[in-house]
Formats: sequence, C-alpha cells, structure tokens
Amino acid sequence: MFMVRPATLSDLDTVYNLIVQQNTADFGHALLSIEDLRQRWQAPDFSLSGHSQIAFSADDQLLGYAEIRPYHPTQFSTQLYLSPTLSSNEIGQQLLTVLEASLDPAIQLIAQVSSKNARNQQIFAAAGYERGLTFHIMEIEMTEAPPAPVWPAGVRVRPFTPNHDEQTTYATDEAASQDKGYANPMSFTAWAKRMGLNTERFDPELWFLACHEEELVGVALNFYLAESECGLIDHLGVRRNWRGRGIGLALLQHSFAAFFAREIKKVQLSVDSGSLTNAPRLYEKAGMQTVQTYHIYSKTII
Repeated sequence: MFMVRPATLSDLDTVYNLIVQQNTADFGHALLSIEDLRQRWQAPDFSLSGHSQIAFSADDQLLGYAEIRPYHPTQFSTQLYLSPTLSSNEIGQQLLTVLEASLDPAIQLIAQVSSKNARNQQIFAAAGYERGLTFHIMEIEMTEAPPAPVWPAGVRVRPFTPNHDEQTTYATDEAASQDKGYANPMSFTAWAKRMGLNTERFDPELWFLACHEEELVGVALNFYLAESECGLIDHLGVRRNWRGRGIGLALLQHSFAAFFAREIKKVQLSVDSGSLTNAPRLYEKAGMQTVQTYHIYSKTII
C-alpha cells in the first residue's frame, strides 16, 4: 500500500537524502547539493505541484520521488529516485504515469539512467521509453602537474569575460556540438539556462576560449563540483574547420592545469558513444579513463 502526491518544500530534506543515496549507488557520489535542489524546486519554470510526485508508505516512509523538468519548449528531463529496500517497480511506474498525465502530445521525455541501475532501466523500458545513446564518464586523477598545452600558431587561450562573450561562446559551442551524437540545437536562452550562467556554480575563470585573432574557434566550459570535490569539463568543442590541429587537446590540458592550480586533482567529463569526432580517443590520449557509463532513455507523449 502506497500513496502518491506532489512534493512540497517541507519534503526537501527527505527527498534530497533519497537522491544522494541513489546518486552514490549509481555514480559514487552526490551530483548536487541540497541548495542546488532547493533552487531547482524554486525555479520559475518548475512547479512542484505539476512537475513532481513522491510516493510514501502508510507509515509515512518515503518510497520514491520523480520529477519532470522543462529545458526546451517540447522536451522535459525525467528523473526517478527509489528507495533501494522499500520501493518496487510498480511504484516507479506509477510515479511516471502520474507525471505524464499532465503533458501535451508531442512532448519528449528524456532520462539518464546509470548502467548500474538495472531497476530503473526496467521501469523506463516498461513505461515505453526507448534506450538510445550510451555515455561514458571519463576521469583523470592527477598526481603531478599536467603537460603544458601546445597551441597551434596564431591560436591563444583566454578566460571568458562576462557581459561580453556570451553570444560568441554560445555560437561556438553550438557549432562544435553539431557532430555529437546527441546534437540538439538550443536557443541562446535555453543554452544559458543549461550552462548555469546565472547560478552560483558558474565561474568565468574556468571557462576557456581558444581564439585566432578575433575569431573564437574552440571552448572548454568547466565547473567545480563541490559535492564530489571534482572538476567537471562540461562542454569541450572545436569548430569543424579548426579540428585536427590539436586545439581540443590543448584546451583539455589547459583545463587540467587550471584545476590542478586550485589543488583539484580529479577531473571528469561525459562523452557520448556516438561522437562523430571520436572524442573518447582524445580524452584517453590525455590520460583519462572510463569509470562509469549511463544510458539515455526517451519517450514522446502521444
């Protein structure tokens, strides 16, 4: 016997604990802080009453939490967290069903599921989600300063300048993303939200721009994840006509050096298995190794 209802702010602590428990089992550490979750719940485009559901038992124990989060006019991300000992596939499927009931036709739902989480894979498949790309989480733990990057003649690197570089960085990142297996063109507004430009985690000194004269040719857009004490190379890309000159490797090594200078020795990134530029090979060349994998599941409401 279980009951389902929308989450409220009073559920924040218990839901966060459940998320951390599943994150740790799936990825080895928490992927967000409790303040991150609070901000997400209070974001203007997110509604706890319309975009979240929790399941709890007759004795008021939390069994599961699910949310759908808009990030594109026709796309929502889906997240599902279940108690490892108290929950069941039925509860997970019910949470997804209730959330989907309020959505319009043609809305696409996209979920990221750890390869370690067999139960969630089963639940999403049973709910009509199709499995797509597999992503590799690659990591390096530096015991000494990384090699100095070698830049092609005429190419220099500089940090991002707020209130100046937003549009050119967006255009370059979007252009470089065209050959990724998950390429999905975004508006500037959607991109700025995805990249957290107006959040506390944004640090312009960790965003690096490779330039040739006045042209921006490549980017490395990085963050520090305090929860796991890890550097994150979130987006790294080079414009198509500038590839094959070592710019990607130089941006990667420059990023490593910036993290190392802050005494951040572990750095991670995610890369899709369908990358047309064979990005995993570049990251392996720089000393990174695959430590986790996760799958993308998607479903279109009909």
